[in-house]
Amino acid sequence: MSNNCVLSLSNISKSFPGVKALSNVSLDFRKGEVHAIVGENGAGKSTLMKIVSGVYIPDSGTITIDNEEVSFKKPREALEKGVSIIHQELNIAKDLTVAENIYLGEEIRLKGFLPLIDRKRMEQLSENILEKMGVKMDIRRVSDELTASEQQLIEIAKVINRNSKIIIMDEPTSSLSEAEIQVLFKIIDQLKRQGITIIYISHRMKEIFEICDRVTILRDGNLIKTMNIKDTNEKEVVANMIGRTITSYYDKTTRHTQKNEMLRVEDLTIDGVFENISFTLYEGEILGLSGLVGSKRTDVLECIFGVRKPDKGKVFIRGEEVTIRNPREAHAYKIGFVTEDRRRTGLMLDQSVLANLVLPSLNHHKNRIGIVDSKWEGQTTKDYIEKIGIKTPGTFSIIRNLSGGNQQKVILSRWLAANSDILLLDEPTRGIDVNSKAEFYKIMNTFVSNGGGIIMVSSEMPEILGVADRIIVMREGKMKGELDSENATELKIIELASFD
Repeated sequence: MSNNCVLSLSNISKSFPGVKALSNVSLDFRKGEVHAIVGENGAGKSTLMKIVSGVYIPDSGTITIDNEEVSFKKPREALEKGVSIIHQELNIAKDLTVAENIYLGEEIRLKGFLPLIDRKRMEQLSENILEKMGVKMDIRRVSDELTASEQQLIEIAKVINRNSKIIIMDEPTSSLSEAEIQVLFKIIDQLKRQGITIIYISHRMKEIFEICDRVTILRDGNLIKTMNIKDTNEKEVVANMIGRTITSYYDKTTRHTQKNEMLRVEDLTIDGVFENISFTLYEGEILGLSGLVGSKRTDVLECIFGVRKPDKGKVFIRGEEVTIRNPREAHAYKIGFVTEDRRRTGLMLDQSVLANLVLPSLNHHKNRIGIVDSKWEGQTTKDYIEKIGIKTPGTFSIIRNLSGGNQQKVILSRWLAANSDILLLDEPTRGIDVNSKAEFYKIMNTFVSNGGGIIMVSSEMPEILGVADRIIVMREGKMKGELDSENATELKIIELASFD
């Protein structure tokens, strides 16, 4: 153990039913460093961090903080030792104000007999924290009214308020715009200068090489290697993550786009959200929707799927004008929707893989008295587990226990099993590892090569350029341009997304 080691893990192991999540992982974290933890989905990253933050108790092994052995049985005990975690799935109390969220569980009380909260003091101190972060935000605003990126910044303000010595950040930039990411990086640099250790989990290699000092690679619950960032490169890290070299994530060489119209929208408008959106999706095509956070790409997909009602505009399926008033009607037109927030709007977390996968198809597989064909359910789920490569102990495994990439594969399989012709994919690879992304792209390519059509929202520039046949760029609810894959560049997309 080095002299400036603040956290040491020794031979940490953890198992769940049917899964060996971690096997004898030993690792040190230094004071004032940004230390990346990388690995494929299911590599053990989240399990390891949940052990460090007191969510899970290890089966064996020891944890040492500042040369003192500790044993956490709950998160509060980890917090008291200076360990905080910012989860990928935000933990915001949406009915509370910004200031109330920052001080949630740490409320300041007025002096006196009654346990009243000193809101004025909390608001004043919250403003100070946000000011130090370089963030402008109304601290009296109810958090439910905030964007996902603003809620992410509140989570960061929370851990700063707790004076943590170790901060775990799990995919902290997944909901942030490029400008907000740079704000976060400045905050991380400030914390690092104060001697705070940042454990940084991300699948974005560019970020890791921009802000991290060291990187630790996990694979299948085992520690593979820890390296200094200055002594390695992206290809070496990825190769160690997956045990082989990925030469190309994207493959459009076998794509044969047809000019048969699948879906067309004309002047689609939701007042105050987006206006006059018009485009056509063709058979065998992946159509990309690009733009910065706030460009309203998600709102367009939700409108097409019947989640939101348009104020004007038309939707056509294979040349026929249709009215889609809800997701059930969208499904009837063979449209599937993989939403951006899989845990909040995509999954029944405490249900099985089977229950999640067959959900939209149940009404089509009932007998005369309304009983679902259980044989069809089981066989279909097994078929897609094998076909899509879903890593799960079994069809009845609780989906909450699967890695993010495997959860996403279940959602995609749901719509494939429902015989969808058109897929709406909203940030489909957010928070999943590079190998799972490559597998996901292969599934997408197979779908369109068989005559399907995909509209995909993505904030990752290499992805949108590598996957889409055409790219529509949006800004603040308006279409600002269309690019074909041969002429599209990162610069052209940024210019359309950012400037008039």
